Amino acid sequence: MSWSLVTLGELIVDERSGASLKRDEFTDSGIPVVPKKAISKSVELREETLVFTSEGKYLASTNAQVPTDFLITTLRNLNPDGSTLGLICRHGITERFMLAQGMHAFRVSDKLNPGYLCFASRQPEFRSAIQRIKVGSTQVHIRARELKEIKIPLPPLKEQKRIAAILDKADSLRRKRQQAIDLADDFLRAVFLDMFGDPVTNPKGWRTSSLGELMKVVSGATPSKSNASFWEGSFPWVSPKDMKVIEISDSIDHISEEAFEKTNLKKLPVGSILIVVRGMILIHTVPIAITTAAVSINQDIKAFICGDDVLPEFFLWFLKSQHENLLSKVSTAAHGTKRFDMADILSLNVFLPDLNMQRKFISICKKFTGLSDFSMLGAEYTVEQFKSLSQKAFDGQL
Repeated sequence: MSWSLVTLGELIVDERSGASLKRDEFTDSGIPVVPKKAISKSVELREETLVFTSEGKYLASTNAQVPTDFLITTLRNLNPDGSTLGLICRHGITERFMLAQGMHAFRVSDKLNPGYLCFASRQPEFRSAIQRIKVGSTQVHIRARELKEIKIPLPPLKEQKRIAAILDKADSLRRKRQQAIDLADDFLRAVFLDMFGDPVTNPKGWRTSSLGELMKVVSGATPSKSNASFWEGSFPWVSPKDMKVIEISDSIDHISEEAFEKTNLKKLPVGSILIVVRGMILIHTVPIAITTAAVSINQDIKAFICGDDVLPEFFLWFLKSQHENLLSKVSTAAHGTKRFDMADILSLNVFLPDLNMQRKFISICKKFTGLSDFSMLGAEYTVEQFKSLSQKAFDGQL
């Protein structure tokens, strides 16, 4: 089925732009302000990220004041890949609010269903168009006038509503799966803190040793892309894009045995702890995982292989239970990329409960492993199912 294509600008009837706020203009409560990090791959605005400003600042920022029926997007992105640029979100804010700098909002005509547009902005064709118009390096951005030139398929309004309703149900299932995974992580983090105390302050007085003294550190590398034979194998080569799960057994990219023979790349054993040490994701998240199969890694990841005094699963949660402390150690390289100084990581004090205590915690973890594996498989399934469903919807095959 073929639908007519129209530019986004033809369907926008009103729009607003964000305002710059100085540090002292943010308040603990007051008028909600939508920041760039409120935009995510979900069609719903991340309202937990809202910040606040004063009534005076709101009244002085006329063009940043947003009516409640507007859709919201971002024209700026701290990630070089521009992954959230132009993603359009709905929201549930029922009071007055305003936009931070780099944000954009608009109301669409009655020819366009808002939910349909939100899903349309996540389709491959729309994302490809965003990639073509983005500019910049460390802080990429797009221009509102170019965003409005992007074309979207426009089926009849009744069909738009039907597509949006179907994708809403699928997206809701996907979000619930992820919430289950997050709850399991939160529970195990709480168990760790209850059994052993805060990893930073060590309130229970466990003996300690520096991470560098306890671990073997292995660096990664990228085999030459110009040598096709390096990339024709089946051995997992893990990069940050694979570090979205807590257990790593496979990867998107794979390499051959020849890559190990002709480069300094190493095979890592089961039970290696992986940490992303370079990349813009370190602005807000430190990805950490444990290997459940032999893998190799790229140069943006470090692997830690535990010695006799610390068990891998224990060390995994030792790190995950001090996420904010690790984030505080992230620095910025000369070219703007976020990174860890390895000296800061290696100097971390690791407390060392006796091995029986560590094993007791691991046994609790294993009771949840089956549930987490099931939830993760379900999450991966629903992601792929959602992608397939979306493609069919916008191809007119539903």
